[in-house]
Amino acid sequence: DTTKPVSSITGPNAGSWQNVNFALGVEDQDNTGGSGLATCRYHVLDKNAGWTVSWGTRSCTLSKTITVGPTSDCRTQGSNTCTVYAFAEDGAGNIGSSSTRTFSIDYTNPIVGSISQTAAAINVAQTFSASVSDAHSGVLACTLWADGVDVGGMTLSQSPCFTCTASKN
Repeated sequence: DTTKPVSSITGPNAGSWQNVNFALGVEDQDNTGGSGLATCRYHVLDKNAGWTVSWGTRSCTLSKTITVGPTSDCRTQGSNTCTVYAFAEDGAGNIGSSSTRTFSIDYTNPIVGSISQTAAAINVAQTFSASVSDAHSGVLACTLWADGVDVGGMTLSQSPCFTCTASKN
């Protein structure tokens, strides 16, 4: 057996935003009639921290949990800051090429400033607004809650935005 095994990362999508630990989908296969998969490994390269996992072992053809947070596998927040490599070795010692995928990381919650109306009268139309911001992935949506009740989506002055105003009539 001189044929190298093949590993393919199947998900999540490249460049997608990850804000919690996520399952990395990987498919590994050896050639028909080959010696079979022996060991499957992975590396994680964080943009600022460097190699946070080197030669980590994973179960072949099963998903591997990649951790997200300040001291995790993926630490640096921002667009395309964490790259994962997956590869396999077969029983004959052939090591396949790495399959790679880069992800964007944002584990910090958006910030909502003070709301312009702090009280409301029943059956009186009012507009509520607040400044909202998110330094990494941006704000895509904002919802107004009053006394624990979801009042509905707010309109953003632009979407997505890193700093903008959310309002609800």
